[in-house]
Amino acid sequence: MIQRIQTLYWLLAAVAVVAACFLPYANLYPPQAEVCLYPTGVFETQGNQWVYQTLPLLALLALGGVLEMVTIFLYKKRPWQLRLSIWAIIVLIGAVGVEVYYAFAAGMRLETNWQIRFAMALPLVGAVLTYLGLHAVRRDQAYLKRMSRLR
Repeated sequence: MIQRIQTLYWLLAAVAVVAACFLPYANLYPPQAEVCLYPTGVFETQGNQWVYQTLPLLALLALGGVLEMVTIFLYKKRPWQLRLSIWAIIVLIGAVGVEVYYAFAAGMRLETNWQIRFAMALPLVGAVLTYLGLHAVRRDQAYLKRMSRLR
């Protein structure tokens, strides 16, 4: 299981998605105080209070991480790995869209500018790594098909 390169891709993608669940993905700079956008909500750093919740984003990231881990353990069922990888890519790209939406919405609500942090790109990194794993599974299937013709 761990010898296959796609397992490493999916493991790195799962780590990136789980890290995105805990890191702030944008900072807002309103006149009063600095505000950070987390997957769980918008948090004011000086007043230590939540401005509003963003739980759908956390749900998408958690679903993406679970899909990555389940895909790793289905190593004997390549068609299922292909399907789950495609679904994980769709979920992670959707999570990036939701992140951007919440950043714009929070910026407009607080009437301020926002600055992107590195964690905003982590679901996109996870989607790219998942695609690489998907490509490796397809390559394995082509190899097995070639070898069965030789018999």
